Amino acid sequence: MAETRDDLIADAAANLAGWHDSSLRALGLECERDAALWRASMPGPSVYFCAVTLGSGERTDDHLEGIEELAGTHPSVPLTVCDSFNALDLAPLGFERLRTGTWMVRKPADPQRRPFPADLVIERVITPGQLAEWEAASAMGFGSPAPTPGSLHGAGILSDARMQVFAGKVDGKVVAGSMGYLTERVNGVYGVSTIPGYRRRGYAEWLTWRAILGRPHQPAILQPGEESEPLYHRMGFEPMGQYTAWHRGPAEG
Repeated sequence: MAETRDDLIADAAANLAGWHDSSLRALGLECERDAALWRASMPGPSVYFCAVTLGSGERTDDHLEGIEELAGTHPSVPLTVCDSFNALDLAPLGFERLRTGTWMVRKPADPQRRPFPADLVIERVITPGQLAEWEAASAMGFGSPAPTPGSLHGAGILSDARMQVFAGKVDGKVVAGSMGYLTERVNGVYGVSTIPGYRRRGYAEWLTWRAILGRPHQPAILQPGEESEPLYHRMGFEPMGQYTAWHRGPAEG
């Protein structure tokens, strides 16, 4: 039976939760998961959600119960929750709508690719040293301060066979990157970035293809920034629904 739109969003949410689980456990955080919600025991770096809603999008009471418990456990720290189905109102719990974004999916199909850049070399990241170099370039690509090595992406992710990290190099320097996370039904694409001075050369597109090719027979899913949606449309991705990121800052006092 062909998957419906809601099925795909549920698969995408499960993949996003899996990527978070692997990433945050590598940083030493505990995580838990039930049919309605994945959540971390403590909020991690700001690049991560602290909770992701799961299921079919119809378990509203269960979603709210888990998020309310999370908010009550951590009353004085910032929390960001991914409402995967754009179905919740978290304002009564003290959250504000941070952004509403688009889930995109690319069904398995032969790609129409632009020529591979002659100066680009793409390598699989397999050592902690490579990961630290990739992490620094990724932060630069997203406009974030230079991180302490291992503070955003712990070396433990390299032992997770579902996690794939790719570095794009020019003259031996990491200038672009991507991640792929493989679950049973979909291939999640994350962390696609290019550092300033190396953009508009096709690097991000090819780093995305490299993540897709980690399991090309599965649908590939991602949550693009608004400015990058045209790139993914050109690559054959299509919108399949919306999610909302809700944020609650520190409590007064």
